[in-house]
Amino acid sequence: AARRDFSVNAMYYDPQRRLVVDYHGGLADAKAKLLRMIGDPETRYREDPVRIVRAVRFAAKLGFNLEKKTLAPVQACIPLLANVPASRLFDEMIKLLQTGHSLASLEQLKKLGLVGQGGKGVFAVLDAMLTESGDLPEGVRGAFVRQAFEDTDRRVQEGRGVSPSFMLACMLWHDVLDRWTRIRSAGEPPVPALAQAIDAVFDARIGDISGRGKLAADMREIWMMQTRFER
Repeated sequence: AARRDFSVNAMYYDPQRRLVVDYHGGLADAKAKLLRMIGDPETRYREDPVRIVRAVRFAAKLGFNLEKKTLAPVQACIPLLANVPASRLFDEMIKLLQTGHSLASLEQLKKLGLVGQGGKGVFAVLDAMLTESGDLPEGVRGAFVRQAFEDTDRRVQEGRGVSPSFMLACMLWHDVLDRWTRIRSAGEPPVPALAQAIDAVFDARIGDISGRGKLAADMREIWMMQTRFER
């Protein structure tokens, strides 16, 4: 139990005695809607900085607040996330957005300074989509992404499958669209212009993650279908 991250996920059920075994005060924290790190929070974050992202995910999903001592070292430990492999951070971002509470997750990321101007490049995909203050943009762009997140949240809550490629394609679509428009304005035909724009967005926003065959292929297929709406 001591190796679990948080008190609320370190409880066990004894079916023979029909009681909850709670070594770390998880029941009390759950009732108070507090997310408390087991052990010394700074030490635990330094052992594995991804625990910061997990704290965001649990807090958003459960509607909890980070306990004071759990929250205190977060800002000082955020730079440690730069040492985490990009593929692992990418996986954690996908988990965040597929909890069924994606908008709440974004709000938690913003509060902790993990996105927007204070994001320090932790999630390049999210920073590309959000304003410098960490908010969804105004107007059509923000409404488009918000709708995609709300639809994804609803599907999760209904127990239906969700597609990370669809969600990422929605998040980065206006980035692709801006580049596509610029390339076309230089005289390139629509289809090759879109292919170039997609390659540029993969390089700028997703990096080596674009090497993941099916995810990248699905995103590319979604985007390339947009040329049909031009006809």
